[in-house]
Amino acid sequence: MSINIYLDHNLNVVSIRGDLWGEFNPTLVSVGSNLDYIAPDLAAEVRALIASDEQSSPFSRSVSASVKNIGAFRHSTKSADMDCEFWQLCRPVNEGIVYLLKCSMMHTDARMDISALHLLEQADIPSFGVLQLDENWNTTYVSRTFTDIMGYGFQDVANRDWTVMLADDDVESFTQDLYKTTTSDESFQQDLRVIKKTGTTGWVSVHYKKVYDANRACLNYLLIFLDIDSQRRNQDQLRAMAEHDQLTGLGNRYALEQQIENQIRQLHPDGQFHLMYLDLDGFKAVNDGYGHSVGDQLLRSVAERLNKLCTRNDFIARLGGDEFAILHTRSSRFRIDQLVKELLSTVAAPYKLVKFAEESYISCSIGIVAVSAESIPYAHTLQQSQVKSIVDRLLSQADTAMYDAKSAGRNTYSFYVEYMNKQDQLNLKLNNALHRALDLEEFQLHYQPQWCLKNNRIYGYEALIRWPSSTASPSEFIPIAENNGLMGALGRWLIEKSFSDHAKLSRAYQKRNWRDKVPKNQQVLPQLSINISPIQFRDHRLVDFIEKGLIKHGIPAKSVTLEITESLLITDHIEIDKRLNLLKKLGLKIALDDFGTGYSSLSNLHEFPIDIIKIDRSFVSNLEQYESQQIVKAILQLGKVLKKYVVIEGVETKGQYDFCQLESEAILQGWLISQALPFIEIERFITNERSTWQFGTKDELHLKSSLKKHQYTRLTHSSH
Repeated sequence: MSINIYLDHNLNVVSIRGDLWGEFNPTLVSVGSNLDYIAPDLAAEVRALIASDEQSSPFSRSVSASVKNIGAFRHSTKSADMDCEFWQLCRPVNEGIVYLLKCSMMHTDARMDISALHLLEQADIPSFGVLQLDENWNTTYVSRTFTDIMGYGFQDVANRDWTVMLADDDVESFTQDLYKTTTSDESFQQDLRVIKKTGTTGWVSVHYKKVYDANRACLNYLLIFLDIDSQRRNQDQLRAMAEHDQLTGLGNRYALEQQIENQIRQLHPDGQFHLMYLDLDGFKAVNDGYGHSVGDQLLRSVAERLNKLCTRNDFIARLGGDEFAILHTRSSRFRIDQLVKELLSTVAAPYKLVKFAEESYISCSIGIVAVSAESIPYAHTLQQSQVKSIVDRLLSQADTAMYDAKSAGRNTYSFYVEYMNKQDQLNLKLNNALHRALDLEEFQLHYQPQWCLKNNRIYGYEALIRWPSSTASPSEFIPIAENNGLMGALGRWLIEKSFSDHAKLSRAYQKRNWRDKVPKNQQVLPQLSINISPIQFRDHRLVDFIEKGLIKHGIPAKSVTLEITESLLITDHIEIDKRLNLLKKLGLKIALDDFGTGYSSLSNLHEFPIDIIKIDRSFVSNLEQYESQQIVKAILQLGKVLKKYVVIEGVETKGQYDFCQLESEAILQGWLISQALPFIEIERFITNERSTWQFGTKDELHLKSSLKKHQYTRLTHSSH
């Protein structure tokens, strides 16, 4: 005798199947009742399993971990002892049926027979199919949902080797894992490509389990199939976007850093690898002389030559501009010398770029870092933060060696040695200067306007930190502040100062609305955007500090946006989600910055409370290219489908503006709108702006005011 109780995430009874006996009778177990109320002891054991599973599986919300047996236990009642199995059928964040509690008088590992499989199928769990095999691996059951996913009915797979459904490349790895499992009592899960009856290839997550009778004899095998095809394809597409340079097809900086991290973690005590940093000599002359399109053609030609010369043991990346990198994983010092000499001669060979023009000549300077296990403490390879720090250091050292090669006359190479620590000395000076600057309040905030295409009005402004007394840019001193422990104090100053300015700007904007007699139903405060460092975000005092700041300055939380990067979302998954939701409860908006440049997983947009997607400026700067146009269109469509705002950064030309206006009602940010302005100028900007935009003959932007003949002119080719 057995009973199958289907529960939602609050342990409310959604459905009941099976025999009812003893304490579990229709008067107590009914649809709509709560397990905590009708059987508190049983509910306590169930909640203990859920809590244990969450602690051991911090990424349990992923699709591949949706269906699983969380655990088993024996429960005693007044009438009988029951063996219980507790299954998670879908993600706990979902509505409807989430858990299956199977209570029986048999052994815990008792056979889940055909009737139980029918009950699972009747639960209407989407994208969920079951294949059952007997002890001789003959198919004995195929669920209706399995047929829906794969197209194969029982007659198609009965008494046949079902592994013929697997893609050829996945058969070996799956059967090896399966063989290991058949010799033990463990279950396992694997994502596989399958060939459906239509001949198309799709992705499924296969969960495998052995089923026993009361005497521990193997009765049959269960294969539970989850359809994850759309998720995997979307993730693969975004991963390709995130890990490849759009111009050359090579890997990008993010992909290179991941490859270096992998090499560091698996570095053999006697092994080594080399990191080479290449910068083209003479590229600027070609780019300026023939134009950007020819310059792009030259970069593609260099990439093709590097690909032909390097082997499968090399990883090639374009880091940006005319800089490339090569990670060489298996080589001796002698082989590296040979390879580098071949690289120099290959890059220096003439290029035929323009018809009827003379051949173009460039060369390259190469910096090299040799990495061995002796140079990296083993303990540092076990911590993500340490590994990331090592990667940054190696790239910095290779860059330093490259500049040494340039100073030696170019078209040559240089190995990094310890005396090349000029940058380290500069960082130390900058570190000391940062401490003094914070004490003396030398920092300032500038605000870059954001323009809404939908209503052709100011949307808001992003707070950007400046250090007027130093030549260091934020991209130089912010990483140092993060490494030396100053980011917390600097971040709190930025929040407090921006809140104070935002309160003043909001009042000025409201006065302008009153002056212009703007109807109340059309009055919307400008939006303040603040970048939050990952280190600052992990401060447990952040939420309380922001809440007190909003109250102190009388700022509506809905007029403040916090910008985070995706690197934050891939670490400490649960805690980050908790903190984001606390900020959302305050009423703030959350923006995902630089979307498309890192590992931009669609699951992040679904699982985290993200309101705004910010398209990185690197895609906008290449909008004349078809690939970049399609990427921007795809992200705009994604924002529309997910009902999220989209901010497009780096809009600098009228052509870029026209493209954005044609394709969307997004929010624009960039030099075409305005550069980042100090407080007095941003106040003048938002109080004098009008909904009339006009472009001059030289791609200049004029914001006209009826009160003052004040013009904000931003030349499209101004340097940053």
